Amino acid sequence: MPTETLLLAVDLGTQQFKAMVVSAATGEVVSRAVAAVDNYSEAPGMVEQDPQQWQELLFAVGRRAVDESGKAAAIAGIGVTGHMHTLVGLDAQHRPVHRAVVWNDTRSSRAAETLARSEPLWNPPISAYTLPKLLWLEQHHPEAASRVSTLVYPKDYLRLCLTGRAATDPSDASSSLAWDFRARAWDHGLLCEHGLGELDMPEVLRSNALAGELDAEPARRLGLRAGLPVATGAGDVAAALIGANVVDSDAVLINAGTAAQVITLPRAGRDEILDGRHERGRIGYLFEVGLEDRLFIMGALPSAGHSLAWWRRLGGGRHGFEDLDAMAAEHPLEPSAAIFLPYLQGTGTPSMVDGGLAGFVQVSASEDVGRLTRAVIEGVAMGIRGALDAMMQGRPRPSTIVITGGLGRSSTFCRALSTLLAETVEVRQVADVSCIGAAATAWSLLEGEVEAIPIRSDAFSTYTPDSAGRDAIEARYLRFQRWTDIVVEAFGELR
Repeated sequence: MPTETLLLAVDLGTQQFKAMVVSAATGEVVSRAVAAVDNYSEAPGMVEQDPQQWQELLFAVGRRAVDESGKAAAIAGIGVTGHMHTLVGLDAQHRPVHRAVVWNDTRSSRAAETLARSEPLWNPPISAYTLPKLLWLEQHHPEAASRVSTLVYPKDYLRLCLTGRAATDPSDASSSLAWDFRARAWDHGLLCEHGLGELDMPEVLRSNALAGELDAEPARRLGLRAGLPVATGAGDVAAALIGANVVDSDAVLINAGTAAQVITLPRAGRDEILDGRHERGRIGYLFEVGLEDRLFIMGALPSAGHSLAWWRRLGGGRHGFEDLDAMAAEHPLEPSAAIFLPYLQGTGTPSMVDGGLAGFVQVSASEDVGRLTRAVIEGVAMGIRGALDAMMQGRPRPSTIVITGGLGRSSTFCRALSTLLAETVEVRQVADVSCIGAAATAWSLLEGEVEAIPIRSDAFSTYTPDSAGRDAIEARYLRFQRWTDIVVEAFGELR
């Protein structure tokens, strides 16, 4: 008989597929397996992924994590998470009709502009949302769109492969632009307005609800016993909130992976928050946590870690990320040095402009690879500060700022952000915090209590502001803001 309870968690990211076996008692990661996810970018603005590859990775990477744990018999439940917004259209037999259109695919920007005429919307319409992507699919791939019977999200497709049941959770549903926050249900009026009233939208289950049991063939492929409970799970940002243990706090969470999400959890009641969405200017996007009735507000920088990956690729991949971080640490920059605008896939918060606006400015012949690498890392940190400043709108920041995600491994980034914010930041030492959150939803399901989320990634390191470098980076940030305003204005004029 197993003497401990373990959980299998899988996380389908934009760049990587991860699987973990986690101890329910301690939150310890017993085993971990990772593989790259292919992204197809064959046209301007295009980012697609293949659900067939997702299925192959689910069983290959998941099996590797199970085998490396050496404790398959102790695994008692499964949790899932994955990138949000992404459109996975399914036919009546739950087969994908088209490659998945990923959140950072910007080809639906025109459709988003059309949706701006639908009022009232709970969130600003941008191309990241699922509904504009579905309208884009109808216009450009009508044959595929005509076969869409329902839609799900990446984590839901994984769970469909495990259990045969199509469903989603409130966090992913709220990333669609077709979610009615007041009714806590799909906005069928909005769907009908845009000719989508015949869609059979997926059932929405709480993130820690039972969404199905592991079927026999998936169990065989994973090396697990059939019948294991599979939790609904949560979108990756909501899962990060759960895994970072900030759902019941007033902390700011900065989840800095491929993109960076800047997240606040309002302490006001749900009705008060919803009433305010239509009464004042809206900075940030509203989402469901997926547990109880909690909401969070998110700002975003679409190209955070993606900016560093892009810079590494331009260099031919000769330097690893640790090498780039060490190189950047040796090159502190003066105010007049090069500045990087990290808008490879749009500006995010607060300007919310889709399209490629990235670039270096005020570059001189004295720049070199080390200095430009430092500019890329600092540019990402400055973009995150800009999002947070806009979201707080002059209000004092919460006393706790938590960083999760892969960029937390960059000491240059963490020090720059701490100095820019003039605040101590906590970096969770488990970088794969969304996977921890997915495991937590499975454990909550097993415990049978709505709020029983005992798995925590509490271990952290701290970074404090660099008082000696504060004036220089603040001067650079003021220039960064001005350059951003100039580029956004010019982009608008040139469209």
